[in-house]
Amino acid sequence: MLTFLKKNIIACISVVVTLSVVGVLVYCSLNNEVSAMEIVQEEQKCECEEISEEVLVDIKGAVKKPGVYKLGKNSIVNDVIVLAGGLKSGATTDDINLSKAIYNEMVIYISTKSELKEKQNNTSNIPSSTSETKVDNICVNPNKVNINSATVDELTTLNGIGEAKAIKIIDYRNTNGLFKSIEDIKNVSGIGEAFYEKIKDNITI
Repeated sequence: MLTFLKKNIIACISVVVTLSVVGVLVYCSLNNEVSAMEIVQEEQKCECEEISEEVLVDIKGAVKKPGVYKLGKNSIVNDVIVLAGGLKSGATTDDINLSKAIYNEMVIYISTKSELKEKQNNTSNIPSSTSETKVDNICVNPNKVNINSATVDELTTLNGIGEAKAIKIIDYRNTNGLFKSIEDIKNVSGIGEAFYEKIKDNITI
């Protein structure tokens, strides 16, 4: 009987030790899985942070490849021009700060030398009370087109205005002077009340 009890006690101890070892192994395995999950989650978080560091910029006008480009948030205007293939012949950046930091949904317009000269002539006709605010060629408000200074390319960004209508608008202001209100654009041939209603929220003077 004593021998039988001893054997059973040894067997019980062996079972307890085995279960303990298994428990430790399972615990370690679970911990490793949790750690692996944490590493994956951290990597995914870093990837998301990297994505959020990028911004979209729209560049138009006298560049070789106008369009929308994705850049790092610390980029500058000159970086966008380089991505767009550089300047076309006759383009100028005299009215642009090439070192200006870019921001998401920024619109950059590159003028030709003739367009810049026209803008400068138009600006000189604006009364001194309103000409103190300097506006460069980087659109501060891409949703508004200044009908007193916009080029053909800028005017054609408006809904329904093609090159022919844009030229008529420029010809009108060159002949009659700058628009005194946005409603005055209705005086341009081909732009009636219905057409004005479509573009009035996107134009300014």
